[in-house]
Amino acid sequence: GAITNFDSKLFKTFKLMFQNPGTLSKKIVSGIRVPYLKPFQVFVICNLIFFIFLSDTDLFRTPSKWFFNENFDYFGTTVVDKVSNITQEKNLSLTDVQKRYDSISSNLSKSLLIVLLPFIALFGVLIKRKLKFGKHLIFATIYFSQLLLCTTILYLITTSLPVPSKWFFIVPVIITTLVYYIISIKKFYKKNLLSSIGLGIIGIM
Repeated sequence: GAITNFDSKLFKTFKLMFQNPGTLSKKIVSGIRVPYLKPFQVFVICNLIFFIFLSDTDLFRTPSKWFFNENFDYFGTTVVDKVSNITQEKNLSLTDVQKRYDSISSNLSKSLLIVLLPFIALFGVLIKRKLKFGKHLIFATIYFSQLLLCTTILYLITTSLPVPSKWFFIVPVIITTLVYYIISIKKFYKKNLLSSIGLGIIGIM
C-alpha cells in the first residue's frame, strides 16, 4: 500500500525530494511533518534500495573489478604492481586478494555512510549558526538520502549502456551530488544562488 498508493507518505516524500531539493527538510524543520516520512525512515529506505542494487559498488570505494584493472597510483606504485607484491608476499591468489579487498572496503564504506551525516550537519552549522544542530542533521539526512537514491538510479541507467564504463557512472554522480547540494542549500538555508554555488562546491570538496 505504501508503494502503490500515490497519496501515501512514501510517494509524497520521494516526489518532493526529487522535485524540490531542500524543501522537505525545510517543511519538517518548520513543523510540517504529518504528510511525510520521518528523516530516519527516508534514510533507511534509501539505504535499503541502494544496497539492493549496488551491493558491489559504494560511494566511497572503487570495487576491485575496476580498481585492480587500472593504472591507479599507490604511493608511487601502480595498484597492479602492489597487488602482485601482495599475492607473492602473502601467498594468495589474485581472487583471494580481490575478495579481501572488496569485503574490507565495503564494510568501511558502509560505516562512512553513517559517519558522514554529522559532518554534513557540521558544515551546515558554518552556513547558519543560529539553527540548532538537530535541524542541520535533518537536512544532512534527507540530502544524503536523495544522493543515495539518485546514485542508484544513475547506476541502473549507466550499467545498461552498450559499453559500460565507470566514468559514465562517476561523472553523473559528481554532477548530481553538486547540483542537488547547491539547490538544497539555497532552499533550506535561504541563500542566494551565487552563495549557494560557492558553499556547495566547498562542501562537496
